[in-house]
Order: sequence, then C-alpha cells, then structure tokens
Amino acid sequence: SSIALMNALADAIATLVGRACFDSPEEPVHLRVAAHGENILIDLCDPQWRVVVVTANGWKVDKSPVAFIRTGAMRSLPSPAPASQGSITPLWDLLNVTPAQRPLVAGALLNGFHPHGPYFVSNFVGEQGSAKSCATRMVRLLIDPNENRLRSPPREERDLLVHAANNWCVVLDNLSGLPPWLSDGICRLSTGGGHSARQLY
Repeated sequence: SSIALMNALADAIATLVGRACFDSPEEPVHLRVAAHGENILIDLCDPQWRVVVVTANGWKVDKSPVAFIRTGAMRSLPSPAPASQGSITPLWDLLNVTPAQRPLVAGALLNGFHPHGPYFVSNFVGEQGSAKSCATRMVRLLIDPNENRLRSPPREERDLLVHAANNWCVVLDNLSGLPPWLSDGICRLSTGGGHSARQLY
C-alpha cells in the first residue's frame, strides 16, 4: 500500500541521514564564496556547479572542488568575460556616484568576493529619486544575484541573522533611520562577530 511505501521511504531516509551524520566525515559547506588553499572560489550558481577559481595569477572557470549550498532564491552569475574584453567602466554610466566615489564602490564590489571579512558596509545616501535603490540592486546583481534583490529593514536581530545565513550579500532598502541594535548587528556581520541564543529558542 502507499502508506507502507511512505513508511519504508521515511525509514530509508532516516537511515541515510544517520549514516551521514555519524558514519561519514564532516565537510564544510559554503555560500557563494569560499577559500580553497590560496585561491578564492566564486560559485556561479549554474546547473553545472561551476566556480570561478581566482588565483594570484588570474582566474579560470572549473568544476567546484568544495561543497556549496544554494537557496531557492539564489540566481546565477554570468560567466566572466576574458580580461581583454571585460571592463568596469560602463558601470559608471549606470551608477549615480561621483568620480571620487568610484574607487570606493569598486573596492566594495571587490571586497564582496572575499571569503573572509571584515567587509565594507556600503551606504547609498541621497535625495528621493536619486537612484539609491537602483544602485543597490545593481551591486547585488554583480555580487550575489537573488530573486529577492532588496529587503525591508528587519524588525529584530534574529531576522537579520536569518537573512544573512541565506544570502551572501545582505541588502536593506529604505532605511530612514538606523536603531542601535541594527547598527550593532550589521557591524557584527561585517566583521565576523557571532550571535548566541538559547537552544530550541
């Protein structure tokens, strides 16, 4: 019967989970970016599980040697263009930043692909209609494309941490103010600080 089949399937899954948890070596998993020896791996999030392997001498696209996790909302990064064809220059026609701010934006973008913090906290400030949200969407698309590009400010720190656990790039939109707890939480995320809570809380 179908009930017996479902019970057998549940038992088989429980057995496999138990063997994975207790009889197999533990392997770290990564979200979007990982360190691998002296190299940096950037998950393209494509069906072939390819990564960009960044070395001291350049980069190449290859199969991933480490495990990555992917959420349902993650989207693929495009395959990078050869160095002779790629340029960041067209980005400045799209972003509403001054020439003096361009090195800061470029540095923050590059920092977004580093596997370890501390990370820049970018803050786009301007009048209503000055394309702050548009700039934030573009930055997100360049580092960590996601179906949900922008997010409203969280109501508590736990919501911020859940968002950070499922996204490489945390993007908050329409922040008219920054309460101390949110400022502290963002600082902890950018520097690699932790958060503890009671078990089963």
